[in-house]
Amino acid sequence: MGNAGVAGEMIVIADAGPILHLYWVDAISWALPPQPVDVVDEVWQEVSKHEPRALKDSRLRRRVVTPPYLPELSPWKLDSGELAALGYAVSQRHTGRVLVLCDEHEAREACTQLAIPVVGSVGLIVRAFHAGRVAGDVAQTALRDLPRRGRLHITEALIELAVEMLSRP
Repeated sequence: MGNAGVAGEMIVIADAGPILHLYWVDAISWALPPQPVDVVDEVWQEVSKHEPRALKDSRLRRRVVTPPYLPELSPWKLDSGELAALGYAVSQRHTGRVLVLCDEHEAREACTQLAIPVVGSVGLIVRAFHAGRVAGDVAQTALRDLPRRGRLHITEALIELAVEMLSRP
């Protein structure tokens, strides 16, 4: 197992949303990327308050860090976990490719502005299917469960669009 900074290795940083939403639809084991996922302490504590069992996945690595203050994040209304996760992502960009796992609209917008790749619960489920980590019917069920069991605020139209993506190569 190498260091996160090894050339080409992706550094994956999770916000609370995907950890919780995927856990609640029984998809965390196959929908999270197969490599380690860094979880800053603020996010770890947030997940712990809602669903401590979601943190049992061995890929999740707690990171107690002091992320830099980023004035460029001030236009968005981000909670402390999002600020910490995005600050950590920015601090890790020099070490290799960074991917943020996040469902919240404001934080995703901030990632886009900072040129940090971001994917949410829906995208993780679709990616897992296309990577062969899960069968189509299981992925489809998880997607359809996200608004109810997963407590993800998303329209049915977007869920149906994601379900369609399961049939595309």
